Amino acid sequence: MPMFMSTPDTACAVFAAAIRCARVFPICVLGLNLPPPLRFAHIAIVGLLLYHPAWVCGAEIVRVITRFAPSPTGSLHLGGARTALFNWLFARRHGGQFLLRMEDTDQERSSETVAQSIIEDMAWLGLHHDQDVVIQSARRERHTQVAEELLARGKAYYCYCSEDDIAAEKLRHENEGKHYRHHCPSRDANHAQSGTAGVLRLKSPENREIKFTDGVYGEISVSSEQIDDMVILRSNGHPTYLLAVVVDDHDMCITHIIRGSDHITNTIKQMLLAEAMGWDNPQFCHIPLIHDEGGAKLSKRNRAPGVHEYRELGFLPEAVCNYLLRMGWSHKDEEIITMQSATQLFSIEKIGTSHSCLDSKKLLFLNHHYMNQKTELEILGLLLPFLEQELGHTVAETKLARLSLGVKKLMERAKTLADLARDSVFYVQNIPISVDDDAKQVILKSSELLAKLVGAMSQIEPKTWTKDFLSSYIKEWTKSNDVVISDVYHLLRAAIAGRLSTPSISEVMEILGQEECISRLRFFLNS
Repeated sequence: MPMFMSTPDTACAVFAAAIRCARVFPICVLGLNLPPPLRFAHIAIVGLLLYHPAWVCGAEIVRVITRFAPSPTGSLHLGGARTALFNWLFARRHGGQFLLRMEDTDQERSSETVAQSIIEDMAWLGLHHDQDVVIQSARRERHTQVAEELLARGKAYYCYCSEDDIAAEKLRHENEGKHYRHHCPSRDANHAQSGTAGVLRLKSPENREIKFTDGVYGEISVSSEQIDDMVILRSNGHPTYLLAVVVDDHDMCITHIIRGSDHITNTIKQMLLAEAMGWDNPQFCHIPLIHDEGGAKLSKRNRAPGVHEYRELGFLPEAVCNYLLRMGWSHKDEEIITMQSATQLFSIEKIGTSHSCLDSKKLLFLNHHYMNQKTELEILGLLLPFLEQELGHTVAETKLARLSLGVKKLMERAKTLADLARDSVFYVQNIPISVDDDAKQVILKSSELLAKLVGAMSQIEPKTWTKDFLSSYIKEWTKSNDVVISDVYHLLRAAIAGRLSTPSISEVMEILGQEECISRLRFFLNS
């Protein structure tokens, strides 16, 4: 393959253009002798055909089809979500399809509930799949059919070696410093032994280099001497993961497989399976793994955080997607990349070969950015479930209207929706409001000042209850009463907001209103 076509993006585009031109060329020739009016119409039709790849090229030839194939044995963690995102972006970038398949061959650990949660997490991220979800276990008959065909072709054989014998032989080779490659004595038999349960194995090739050009890592080569005769049917007749994946990818017409670099060994084996069936292999693109902040690989086994956890913590899907996109893929030095932009910019060539590490500070930065792109109305809609969880009850519309006046100021500090709910809950609480420990201490030691403030606030004319007037009034009042102004502000914040850190307390008091503020001050005075 020429160097300029060595990447999946370029090869796909060049191949598509060549097929289009070849198919449209005869139509172009037919229009050369047409009179001018018809010739112009002819040019328009040719242009339309060139633009429409499904008609000219045929979907089976140039249409990109990717897939995400999680195992429903654990929640969708960030590594899996990034794999789904890259497959989704590549398909959208090329006007193709993004399919979803649940690989539930591990029936003991697979769960329909987990599968549904993965689908919900993907929908929350905006990674909507095309067509129906494929359930791998529902295709067992098809997988078995292919296994039997491989047996009939002499590409597979029944093995009756016990697991204990294989383990002992493997250990012996390891002790001798040799690589163990399982070859069963039954390898050349073409029939099953009656009354004996065996596994069906694929015959791996002898003395051969198995090569493929990876979309990220370039050429990868493995000696066939490193590849066992892999099991494709278990002794109970159930197909293995390796067989099911190859059959499903072929039947789903998958053109590109983008997945973690830990699958490279599987890829070699799957290529051999496809080759044994006479099938073309898709373009493989293996992406570097994500490590946690301690340097360990993300996995279900080491309790990698799930997408649903970030959702529950109040992260926005666009922030999580932007964060995942920048872990392994880059466009110049840009940190903020919307999904709309990414569908136009994404390419395999820009994926790096070094692993990425989780960076919670970067995710918080991105989430803060995307939160502040929202309008007050949008934020209130997103914030409401978190507020109701904080309160333990629904929020009245009148109190939401009050919150809408103050939420933008609070967003300057909040990094997540959960943070924002905690910071803003005082706007919508009924008396008694919740009070943190620092605020409680201020209230307990300020009963005399609290009584004076209740009187001072009650003397203000309702029509003058504005942040500007309150700010001036409090300053004048502290001077005339020989009170330290910081003590007054601390007490007002403690008794009115239940915390010592708020936006301008004069602004908060204007939003809450005179009656509510005095009621809160009186409650703590009388307690």
